Amino acid sequence: MTQIMRLVVSVFFVGFILAEHPAAATTITWNGTSSSNWNNPTNWIPQQVPTAADHIVFNSGNLTAPTNGAFAVMDWAGGNLYGALTVGVGGMLNVNGSGTRGLYGVLTNLGTVAVSGSGYVQEYYAAGSGYYGSIYNGVGGVFDVQNDTFALYNVTGAET
Repeated sequence: MTQIMRLVVSVFFVGFILAEHPAAATTITWNGTSSSNWNNPTNWIPQQVPTAADHIVFNSGNLTAPTNGAFAVMDWAGGNLYGALTVGVGGMLNVNGSGTRGLYGVLTNLGTVAVSGSGYVQEYYAAGSGYYGSIYNGVGGVFDVQNDTFALYNVTGAET
């Protein structure tokens, strides 16, 4: 076998193995020790910015999601969410637990939002203050409320 042929076979074999065994998702927990910046790896444990394959856990603090923030699964049990969070097609946002959550930005759902637990979400909309809390359920998006104790409060601030 020539050296070029061995190289072609090796590349094909490695590609086949990687296709059969995709990278495993990592569970990444928000700690927000440096700031509210999603893209700062020191705000996450382990210290890395989430990718579209990862499982995010957000229990407390302030998190500013960028428009290009990605995840496979996100558990939101408490804390305040700013920016623009999109649940992508095939993605999952679990709104769970008994904590209070503040939505100060736009939540766009193209995947599944599953709501359980006894907590609630306060949606803040005050354009003069820069808060645009709103929920958009896109085509194909599923909003699954799994209990009868969940409440969504719309808190409208005074325009200044």
